[in-house]
Amino acid sequence: SSDVCSSDLNRSGLVTALVLVLDGWDPTDAVSLIRRCRSSMALCNEDFVEWLHAKSSSVVASRTRPQVA
Repeated sequence: SSDVCSSDLNRSGLVTALVLVLDGWDPTDAVSLIRRCRSSMALCNEDFVEWLHAKSSSVVASRTRPQVA
């Protein structure tokens, strides 16, 4: 609905969840935390949640840099 879009509960939720995943959170736990703290309607766009589960590990892997000795 337009209310959900105007409240930006999906886009900001996705960005927040991705930051949490980059910080070591499990995607499911990140989504649960956001919904508990922000709104139960946060990340109600299941495409965003599916993307987070499917792609977040590759985003994390691309951000991991080898340690320099």
